[in-house]
Amino acid sequence: MFTAPVPQTGSLTAIADALTYNDKELTADERKAASLTHLFVQEVALRHCKDEGIDIGDPNLYKSEAWYDAITWAVAEHATWVEIVGSKSVTVNDSTHSGSINLSKIMGAVMSLYLGAAAELEWSALSELLGGASSPDVDNFMDFWWNHVSKSSTDTGLSIGPNMISQDGNVQWAVCYYSMTHKIDDWRVMFVTSTYEEFDVSAGGLTLQMDMGVYNSDVKDALEKKLADDIKKKIDDVPLDTDSKRLPRGNGRRHSASPYASQIASATFLDSRPLPASTSYSTGY
Repeated sequence: MFTAPVPQTGSLTAIADALTYNDKELTADERKAASLTHLFVQEVALRHCKDEGIDIGDPNLYKSEAWYDAITWAVAEHATWVEIVGSKSVTVNDSTHSGSINLSKIMGAVMSLYLGAAAELEWSALSELLGGASSPDVDNFMDFWWNHVSKSSTDTGLSIGPNMISQDGNVQWAVCYYSMTHKIDDWRVMFVTSTYEEFDVSAGGLTLQMDMGVYNSDVKDALEKKLADDIKKKIDDVPLDTDSKRLPRGNGRRHSASPYASQIASATFLDSRPLPASTSYSTGY
């Protein structure tokens, strides 16, 4: 379980269908490293699922054991600079709700089961911000994210979690994956109270961390090359506060005979992925 102190969000990052909130203590380089690694692991896991005959367009993918097995496989085979913190076996929580409900509050309550009270508390604060009047930049950012979220005629699948610094100083990100039994057409619906006869939520969560020293010396260049075609299509961010001025971590030590470049190069992605409806967004990456 995610046990780091309560973060203070400085920015939001969309990584395909993942809405990520960044601790102010993260430098720009650390945010980028976490985002690129997160995207890489997710793309490899999706391709693995497809190769196993699993429908990756189904929003219910995230409540299947196969998804968590695929992430574990992706890390073990192609991203060994990443560590899955805690248990690699995820038990999916299922819950049913009815009446007047606020989806973001339900998501926060489920999030606490996997990522801890700190992640839920920060998500609650963000929910208030996103549920109120927001700037055009935030609206555009959220639209970019929502265009990547998986939706069928009856279901929605998405993921949410924080990027933070772990207690031992590593860059760490946590993800709670949700499958919900309603098609949500607009992200704003998540942050207002609505009435439902029945709304089922299934969710599971993982926490991953990486060593910035290894990343900077042995991973960064190969990963940026591998993801060159996907970075602007699938990653966007928006600031919520001023960036931290703290110096970046990592000693930059170069390792001999690094295995990481070959792990990255040998990974396969999907042949095609849905693109955002609009390409007018910009990214700092």
